[in-house]
Amino acid sequence: MVAVNDIIQITTKGSLQGQDILNVFHYQVGTVDSQNSNLEQLTITWFPNFDTQILAELSEVLLITSVLTENLTDGVSIFEASVNANGDIQGECLPAHDTYSFKLTRQTKVTRNGRKSFSGIPEGNQNNGDVVLSAANITQMENFLSQPVELDVNNDPLDLLILNPVIVGRTLDVNGVYQLDLSKINNVVGAVLSPRIRTQNTRKN
Repeated sequence: MVAVNDIIQITTKGSLQGQDILNVFHYQVGTVDSQNSNLEQLTITWFPNFDTQILAELSEVLLITSVLTENLTDGVSIFEASVNANGDIQGECLPAHDTYSFKLTRQTKVTRNGRKSFSGIPEGNQNNGDVVLSAANITQMENFLSQPVELDVNNDPLDLLILNPVIVGRTLDVNGVYQLDLSKINNVVGAVLSPRIRTQNTRKN
């Protein structure tokens, strides 16, 4: 089951140019009208939003193979769906370490601002390191990262599940490793795409 205020982590898993590509999204459940909402339904109805708003702007070379959804609040519920979805833009793409980079604006000072990066930039979507996207496409991607996601979990408008994007803070544990801290939850109030292509060092060979 999914309850109001639960923190949900959704991870898309895929590959690009021989590298594993992961993207992690955090949400807080805002509304649950359906008594039957579970992670399977949530995952199946969330992914088409990611497909049409994010994958639509990425190269076909990028392949998404699964979506893992976890309820971080109960620490137990988990569901992974196999998918086979490519980016929508035909043709080659920039190296995997070149990314669209978004700043996720925090609501309060309980956490830092967040960041989100996407690999799979089509070669035609940059000019000397500048992002080349229409204003409409930029807004589409920014809205996906910053606006509540409304899911009709049973193809029924009355079975509404709303996910509010959040930033989850991290705290240093006794082993010196930063771990997610569910006491530090910050609403995302905006997302802004950097006008320049950014490099994600962890994806360099």
